[in-house]
Amino acid sequence: MARQRLVIGRQAERSAAIAAVDNVLGGGYRLVQVSGEPGIGKTRMLSWLAGYARTRDLPVLSGSAAEFETDVPFGPLTEALAGPLAEQRTELRDRLSDERYRLAGTVFPALAVAGGGRDDLRDSERYRLHRALRSLLAAITPPTGLVLCLDDLHWADAATCDFLAHLLRQPPRAPLLLALSYRPRQLPARLADTLRTTASTQLALAPLSRSETEVLAGVDVGSRRGARLFRASGGNPLYTELLA
Repeated sequence: MARQRLVIGRQAERSAAIAAVDNVLGGGYRLVQVSGEPGIGKTRMLSWLAGYARTRDLPVLSGSAAEFETDVPFGPLTEALAGPLAEQRTELRDRLSDERYRLAGTVFPALAVAGGGRDDLRDSERYRLHRALRSLLAAITPPTGLVLCLDDLHWADAATCDFLAHLLRQPPRAPLLLALSYRPRQLPARLADTLRTTASTQLALAPLSRSETEVLAGVDVGSRRGARLFRASGGNPLYTELLA
């Protein structure tokens, strides 16, 4: 995920994110949806959530979908999990069954075993892969909890969308906080339909107020320049910074 940037305002959203993190610290599972238009601050909000989680000693894994990599299967998950899987490969051999370890290895090169290529799976057997990946997530989640942030899911590949839809319907029995960000109007239908009917903490980001826009831009509150910036940016944090 990109470096943490300044979050102005968003008090209600930050309070909701804190409550979600605290729920995971208590041993529960939590889904957080961060949604909004381009530039509205979704990545900032995810980064803020991740920063707060780290202050509570929760490990954070982050991955992001990319506009020109929609044909790369499991791209965001591979980015987020590659490091931890390489470090825990030996332990995961003991925590997962042989079949689930082999299936996980068809997605993550760090776990690859001989004869475990993706061609071994038929479309009708995808549920076995999804169950293996769900078990893998539970296996790498410490007893104290884990935060998994996946950004820009409006660009997510089909395999990632299918697995996340499965995970949302059947969450792992682990203290996991799953934080997903996306542009609602561009989210693939296969994932949007499931998110709509899944209980979660929803952070739907609206434009900043005029005073918040002025603070972000570093101009005097109530000034003429602040008024011009607010009119031109519409309270969009990215546009505000570019104009300022």
